[in-house]
Amino acid sequence: GLFLAPPLARVELMSGAASDDATPGLRDLLHERSRGRIDLGWDKETGRHLLAAEDLEPFEAVLEEEALLFGSDSMDAMMRAMVTEHWQGMAEAWVGSEEGGCDPLAHADLFSNYVLAKVNGKDAAGPAAERVQRLESWLCRASDDVDREAQSEKLEMIRAALRPEYRRRIKQEDLRHLDEVLQRNLEEFCGPPSVRLGPAGLPPLLAHSRYQGLFACKDLIQHSCLPNCMTHASPPLLVDGKMQLIQQIVPLRRILKGERLTWSYLPYWKLLWPTQLRRQALFEGWHFTCRCERCEGPSREATMAFRCPQCGCGDLCPSAPVAGNQGASYRDALQCVQALECGCGLRLSTVPGTMGPFPGYAGDCLMQEAYLYELPCNESSGKDLEAVAPERSSRLAPDHWLRADHASHVVENVATLLSSAGLSPPAVASREVLVGFFEKVANAADWLV
Repeated sequence: GLFLAPPLARVELMSGAASDDATPGLRDLLHERSRGRIDLGWDKETGRHLLAAEDLEPFEAVLEEEALLFGSDSMDAMMRAMVTEHWQGMAEAWVGSEEGGCDPLAHADLFSNYVLAKVNGKDAAGPAAERVQRLESWLCRASDDVDREAQSEKLEMIRAALRPEYRRRIKQEDLRHLDEVLQRNLEEFCGPPSVRLGPAGLPPLLAHSRYQGLFACKDLIQHSCLPNCMTHASPPLLVDGKMQLIQQIVPLRRILKGERLTWSYLPYWKLLWPTQLRRQALFEGWHFTCRCERCEGPSREATMAFRCPQCGCGDLCPSAPVAGNQGASYRDALQCVQALECGCGLRLSTVPGTMGPFPGYAGDCLMQEAYLYELPCNESSGKDLEAVAPERSSRLAPDHWLRADHASHVVENVATLLSSAGLSPPAVASREVLVGFFEKVANAADWLV
């Protein structure tokens, strides 16, 4: 759709990309937001990154940053910047929907906030002008990978919806610049699910609040599939008379002075995937091959867990990360598995190079893995292993990543599943049907915990 947004991306800076010279003001802002606890690092191989300037304790926020720009599906900025019939029409068309994996109302609201800041910044120097200047000078724009036709259609629709006093002062090139910055740097967040009133004439719906934002300092933290930090964003808050979207960096363990800070660019359910699939997702979204300690270290592929025939536990895993060449299929990557190992000491060898005649129990495990992976994937419920004959999944341990993937789909798509089951308002369902549905959701959530 017109509002296609790539997976959440690393911030890329306009200047100084080939050196360790900080973009003017960036290091000072980083020190201010982290109260001196985080510093800016650089090397030729990976570019800029964040370093601990002192020992950091777990579960205590070490950086707190306001978004340079944000949007929300509450449409506050749209109501101020757009003609009434336009934003109302967008609300009726898009409420509760996701176009291309992106919430279109939050996306249009972010553009509206940019328009307001851009026009206000032209009228008077101040915070709005400073935010726009940082956005336009610090953040890199996409170039070759932009669909120009779809981009022009989207931007023309947004500009046409603006009130005349704003439309006269905003050029199409201004919106194009922002759109290409978003292609590289956009982040999207969900609030907790709640029952929300739809536009006039539409019934209430169960949905997450959605937000999008741009952050300069926080997004310099680089990826690892074994991250030492997490990020936390609260819903927008009223601070000193204006709405702010605040994001924090929180260590997951003790981080020593000089150690690099990392987080996962992937959502939590993709962190449960095997190495080959994580690498594919990262390459498709960010165009790099991950070489973190989990992807290239000596540890077993623990998320691909099978039942051990010797001890009975679900701890039989490939003896090394399952990763083929870039672009190889998952089935091809499985052919590279040379052995399955269990914590009890059992080691089962395989014969690499063919998918068919894997010997013995190890071969059965990998054949089931390949078969179940190639099942159709429903957008709302994933690969439903409950619908598969028990003998086709008998080797999989309870903690296998395919079971995790199904559980995460259920938990993340409660509203969609309710609607498809005919249980969303104003539909009336029996108590037994509702209890059964929410038991399924609760079981999925318990499994993930």
